[in-house]
Amino acid sequence: MLFVSFPQQKTVRLTAKAVTLCISTAVALCLGGCSSTRNGAAKNEAQTRYEIGLSFYTDGRFPESIEQLARAYQLDGSRPEILMHLGLAHLRIEKYKEAEDYIRQACEQGKEFAECWNNLAFVRYKRKEYRAGMEAARKALSYVTYTTPELAHGNLALSALELREYKQAHDSLQTALRLNPQFCQARVLVVKVFVRKGDFERALSEAKQATNICPEVEQAHLWQAFTYYKMGSHSSARIKCEQTLERFRKGVAVDTCRSWLEKMELRKALDEPTL
Repeated sequence: MLFVSFPQQKTVRLTAKAVTLCISTAVALCLGGCSSTRNGAAKNEAQTRYEIGLSFYTDGRFPESIEQLARAYQLDGSRPEILMHLGLAHLRIEKYKEAEDYIRQACEQGKEFAECWNNLAFVRYKRKEYRAGMEAARKALSYVTYTTPELAHGNLALSALELREYKQAHDSLQTALRLNPQFCQARVLVVKVFVRKGDFERALSEAKQATNICPEVEQAHLWQAFTYYKMGSHSSARIKCEQTLERFRKGVAVDTCRSWLEKMELRKALDEPTL
């Protein structure tokens, strides 16, 4: 579950064949020129490498993305969005300290960069810096120009939940859902809040609503099965797991349900599902 956001931009998708050509073209602009020409060529190459880096990021090729984004920032250090995406690429390979360093620098360099503060909130949550994560989420929400504030409310809830501030977590999630009723991850997180509180009846009601509204979200089904288990209704948990196996066939939900069914057969305790 990634509550991260991106600045609005026009991204150019580049094929592998075009990568070398585009960079070579940018470099060629500098041939035979003065310092201003070189500076312009450097900025052009930085933009090209930035777009390539985003393309690699979208394709899940994070090491290649990091290489291109790092070079882009060397060429044009005036663009905090490059730093932010460098941080996000490190986040995806679970290098959380590096991710926080890059994203924090981007937030400090950028002006009214709400997306950056939201992403810093998520990275700090991953680093278990929950109080600092909540502060970063609130900073993102302080910008009236932020176009996806429901994500920051989601990040605020994630950290509040780990601090056992259940009312804050629930209030933030309700706000997120008022802003975007189709924010399925927030619906799943509401279930987790009530499970953590021990209010399993309410958790089950929220889980059923989540699976009805978001039937293709694996975690919604997992949390419904887990809620049945926590209520002591192991037979209902087994049935829900079997239904989940039939629905998804492969993926996280399938692996988790298979593990749970084996554990229930052996009367072993189930671990809380990931988000």
